[in-house]
Amino acid sequence: MRTEWDDASPAPSRRFTGHSLTTPEVALLATKLPTNKDWTALDLSDSAVGVHGAPLLRDGLLKNTSLLELNLSRCQLKGEGFDGSDAPICAAIAANTYLTAVDMSGNSLGPVGGAVLGRGLQGNPSLTSLGLANCMLGCEGCISIAEGLAANKTLRVLELHGNEVKDSGCAALARALTGHVQLTHLGLASNGHLGDDGAVALAGALTENHTLTSVDLSRNAIGAAGGAALGLAFEVNATLETLTLAH
Repeated sequence: MRTEWDDASPAPSRRFTGHSLTTPEVALLATKLPTNKDWTALDLSDSAVGVHGAPLLRDGLLKNTSLLELNLSRCQLKGEGFDGSDAPICAAIAANTYLTAVDMSGNSLGPVGGAVLGRGLQGNPSLTSLGLANCMLGCEGCISIAEGLAANKTLRVLELHGNEVKDSGCAALARALTGHVQLTHLGLASNGHLGDDGAVALAGALTENHTLTSVDLSRNAIGAAGGAALGLAFEVNATLETLTLAH
């Protein structure tokens, strides 16, 4: 772990990596965020942020104006900590107008976390990439994300790998894609109960969407009917370059 945090130390790297920090270390770092102008990327993956460290980190993020990238993957964040408008990290992400890329993959956000993030997406003017792989969002949480996506004008990359999206969640995302003109990548791999109905709905959206360049639907329960619909959509879509359906 780097410890160049006191005023007498040399300026830290523009990209700060603090893998596997303890909660007290996260708290110390958070106190530096309001005034730090050097870091443009903060990687806290595998750190013990948890529900106790999240409010402290939120306060720092709300005042920081230099960070563009934030990695909070596998940081022990849980949906129980995302309580409505007081959701610590999600509230900070929604209010921060500088962050462009956020990865929260591997946290147990659940449908509550998905709902808060969905609301945050609706008004966020800067976020272009959001990683939510393996966050236990479930169908309900993914529908909330889809509703946020429909109102968002900046997001280009959305990763929802391993969230039990299911057919209804995929259908909600499809509806959002018909009006969303920025998204270029949608990751929906390993959502085991996503089958033909969801694939057909997504195929319909792909015939109207002209910004997506890659869609990952690998390791899902898509059968012949869904595959055929997607194949036809791929033929008529002029911008889609990669459509992954491998098992």
